[in-house]
Amino acid sequence: MSVRRLCGVCRRGRGKRRQSYPLYRWTKATIEDPKKKEKYLKSFTLYVDDQEVYEREIADALEVDLQPVARSGIISQISKFDSNPANNPQPPERSRE
Repeated sequence: MSVRRLCGVCRRGRGKRRQSYPLYRWTKATIEDPKKKEKYLKSFTLYVDDQEVYEREIADALEVDLQPVARSGIISQISKFDSNPANNPQPPERSRE
């Protein structure tokens, strides 16, 4: 998620009851923490046909195409994330308020 999107989440959350909007609280804490903000300023999401979630084959092909750029040092790391909740640990109940 880009810093621009993080700030957008905060703007949308301001008009709602913040205690019932956990993403707002997380986002606000993230952009107010200099170390976290620095991390997210360096993170980017690739969209394919206006989608940030796409088939694994597409993600694998993008990774192969980006490897030369990563090796050159222009980008420091390529990460892929499996968006299927069944394949990912879920946050503790406390975080899902």
